[in-house]
Amino acid sequence: MKQDVSINIFALAGQIQAGIEAGDLEKIEKIFSPNAGIYHYFDNSRRKTWPDVKIVLRSIFENTRSRKLDNIRITEITGGFFQQHDLNIVGLDGSQKVVHAILIFKIDDAGLVVSMEEYLDTAQLFG
Repeated sequence: MKQDVSINIFALAGQIQAGIEAGDLEKIEKIFSPNAGIYHYFDNSRRKTWPDVKIVLRSIFENTRSRKLDNIRITEITGGFFQQHDLNIVGLDGSQKVVHAILIFKIDDAGLVVSMEEYLDTAQLFG
């Protein structure tokens, strides 16, 4: 990995945040390798790929008025970064939810996300 990786990590995290908050799948898609493995702790599966996640994100974007990441904490780790944040969601009906999440991103030499692990309480999202 390149020596200026910490600068790239913060830029990459900012691009992911901007894409989520804007509901812009194309912006996020440019950041993920098409073969990226996605792990969700709640179903213990790494079989998900970017196309699977894209379907979920599209549904979230279509069923919310807004999404905002707050209290973002980023820590560099070998080969990527660890991010903690609060996702503030406003539903189409005006309801508000806060989802606390931890994400672990692994990045390849081209600066693309090749692996993402997501840890969040789905009850906060759907309950």
